[in-house]
Amino acid sequence: MFCSMHSLVPHTSYYLLGEIYRIQGYEKARTSWVTIALWILAAVLVVIALWTVAIFFSNWYRKPTHSTKKLFCALARKHRLSSREIALLKQMSSFLPPSVPPAALFVDPSFWKLRNADSNPEKGMSLFTDDIQQLAEKIFGSQITILPN
Repeated sequence: MFCSMHSLVPHTSYYLLGEIYRIQGYEKARTSWVTIALWILAAVLVVIALWTVAIFFSNWYRKPTHSTKKLFCALARKHRLSSREIALLKQMSSFLPPSVPPAALFVDPSFWKLRNADSNPEKGMSLFTDDIQQLAEKIFGSQITILPN
């Protein structure tokens, strides 16, 4: 035996399918322009749908992070700050001018000066001077002087 029965089955089924189409006259039938136009339209719609999905996902992955809150949280995670240290930074950010984002405390040590600490005793920032000094050393890696203005 030159070939097994399993290798003949696919060829036989294709041959039979071709014979059925030939007997029913499909090889002589002409394809209408409407059918061709519908196939082209379907192909174009599929390409447009795939393009739209690709653009949507590329924009979704490149979402801008223009949130100062997200930036502050990301910097706190990067510096591995505890929840108490984060709360202290948030309390310090309340002394910043409204135009300055809280994340500026991670960048500029000049914002670490205790503004309005003595004039606003209910916030109690003057009580945490040692904690603030340790936090500044943790963030900036060196000792900085933090004095009230």
